[in-house]
Amino acid sequence: MILKSRFINREAELEFLRKKYRSGKAELIIVYGRRRIGKTYLLQRFLSEVGGVYLLAEESETILEDFSERLASYFNDPVLKENPLRSWKGFFTYLYNKSSERLLVVIDEVQYIAKAHKEFLSVLQKYWDLELSKTKIMLVLCGSLVSFMEGVLSAKSPIYGRRTGSWKVEEMDFFSVKDFHPIDVETAVRIYSVFGEFRSTGQTIIQEWTFGIT
Repeated sequence: MILKSRFINREAELEFLRKKYRSGKAELIIVYGRRRIGKTYLLQRFLSEVGGVYLLAEESETILEDFSERLASYFNDPVLKENPLRSWKGFFTYLYNKSSERLLVVIDEVQYIAKAHKEFLSVLQKYWDLELSKTKIMLVLCGSLVSFMEGVLSAKSPIYGRRTGSWKVEEMDFFSVKDFHPIDVETAVRIYSVFGEFRSTGQTIIQEWTFGIT
């Protein structure tokens, strides 16, 4: 049996993002939550609606090069492809030059950037104040290290006072379990009582439970 991906119980989050996008003004949005609860799927669903650039940070020494490659592909920029960005100053200046029209940029797993490049948030603060806040960019920073992301939201953060919105993505509640798969209430109760929450792996759990686990 093949299970298709379904978008369940994230309409509030999606509408929040849509509203920010429709504002037409510069938006700096923070999205965070524990791992495997659907943050990336939410953002990719939003990107599929409005278009934009998705940049996934990894624990590597080539983050800027990787981002340059993705930006070059999105903007069909052969110059950037041959000459990757070498600094976060260059990165934010590039985004500034591309944001005269509405532009959505999602940076996922942003905690990896801050770990490898301590100056990242301070450079963002500077260029947000000087340039990006005057454009039509919607910049979304997403992270799964909750303690770090809460620090980004705190008064001690370099970008404190710059964000225009934030959303903590929570685990799905019990009443969302049944919407993932046609199961009866008794089975849903049993699943939820065992796992205590419903994260993005819940569809697999339900499939296994209903096809052999008793």
